[in-house]
Amino acid sequence: MKRLMSLLFAAVTLYADPSKTHDTDLDGVADAFDRCPNTPFDELVDAEGCSKRQHARGNVTLQIGFNANRDDMYGNTTLLDMYVEYATSTYDISLSTLSTNTVSASVSDTEDDLFVTAGYRYRFSHAMIRGFVGYKAVINHTEASDGIILGTNVSYTIVDIDLLGYYSYTYHIDDSVKQGYHTYSLGAGYAFTPTVYATLSFNYAESPYADTASSRTISGSVYVTWTQHIYTLFGYAYGLDEATYDHTFNIAVGVRF
Repeated sequence: MKRLMSLLFAAVTLYADPSKTHDTDLDGVADAFDRCPNTPFDELVDAEGCSKRQHARGNVTLQIGFNANRDDMYGNTTLLDMYVEYATSTYDISLSTLSTNTVSASVSDTEDDLFVTAGYRYRFSHAMIRGFVGYKAVINHTEASDGIILGTNVSYTIVDIDLLGYYSYTYHIDDSVKQGYHTYSLGAGYAFTPTVYATLSFNYAESPYADTASSRTISGSVYVTWTQHIYTLFGYAYGLDEATYDHTFNIAVGVRF
């Protein structure tokens, strides 16, 4: 359960773009909405910042992150996550891994999960809706099951504030464990400068295990864009109940090209 909240924390922040007001290639489309960030100056672009030539190709994002969870009752857990995504103006395909190491007075355990997802996005003048389907493969955790994931990301901009939403449902393939569980997040994002973007959200995760409490957190993230291709994410989440780690710290570094 607690590692589920860390995964939700990463998923929610990933799609809130840190560079919503910066237009690096000067094509009239902010980087946050620009699916083609390197458009030559002499090419006409559409509302997504892409020329006809560029629509045929996509962009790649590579990200590596580290989460540290601290709790007086449950001990400490560290998570290493790696993520790669290929995205065009309308669809995306991603592969990610999550490795969890738990150390407490009574437990020392390592768990690994692999996630494959594919999404399709619709963009409007002030909004974005993305639907996605994925598969979760459990590598070395005997109490968990592989699962099919269905979900959506939604954002809507009012003045300079982005309203952010995330929802997913995971269906377990093995019927010996709980059939499925829900996760969702509601929050807001704001660009303080062209290179600094922050989010604040409430997160809920239903337990994937029977007879285990659901989890709730309040989390905040700050994205810093260093260059057109390199960014850093800093995050913190505070647990609101006993089923959640008291404190979760997150840092990730990503490259887009």
